[in-house]
Amino acid sequence: MRVIVDQTKCVASGQCVRAAGAVFDQDEDGTVLLLDASPPPELNDAVRRAATLCPAQAISIRTSARASTRSGRSERSVRIAHVSSQLLTRVSLLTRLLAGQLGGELSRTEVGLLNTLSGGPRRVTELAELERLKQPTMTLLVQRLEQQGLVSRERHAGDGRVVLVTLTPAGSVALEDYRAQARAALSAYLAEMPDEQVEALAAATETLAHLVTVLQRGTSK
Repeated sequence: MRVIVDQTKCVASGQCVRAAGAVFDQDEDGTVLLLDASPPPELNDAVRRAATLCPAQAISIRTSARASTRSGRSERSVRIAHVSSQLLTRVSLLTRLLAGQLGGELSRTEVGLLNTLSGGPRRVTELAELERLKQPTMTLLVQRLEQQGLVSRERHAGDGRVVLVTLTPAGSVALEDYRAQARAALSAYLAEMPDEQVEALAAATETLAHLVTVLQRGTSK
């Protein structure tokens, strides 16, 4: 294995040092320093992990053709394990932090319900399943939003026994106001980040959209 670093890409995250401190270090400005360009085999996994975790992709690895095939599978496994263990936790934390800064009259649960209803009317049982809430809890939530004029309940046109919850015009306005505040707050933080990280987040956003599609297909089976 041969390790190559591009110091011009480095954003001083320090992930490489935490993953493989015997191979990487940082200078006074936080820029990556390569301590060993040809680390021993026992450090290969740590170096691959460092390359995977680097947000700026400033670390590259060169191997022989045969070793490259093995390392490619290993890197993929490391990445899958890392994403599986970190993605949900970090997305949830990001959502909580952002929601906490926005404040406002609507809770995260209420916003989630309005967002679901923006896709069309739903029965209370469907909403409870989608939002992972017990039906009595969802009923109370719908009643609270109905009192605020954000949702309404109506009988299904084809089956009077079925009651559908619908987003009202006021609910649509409230949801869009919340989304606009969230976009503005998030944009302000993104503006402070390096271009490389913004580009990485843009690519990750599209990848997340694809992952959502995959999950939706699995749910519909």
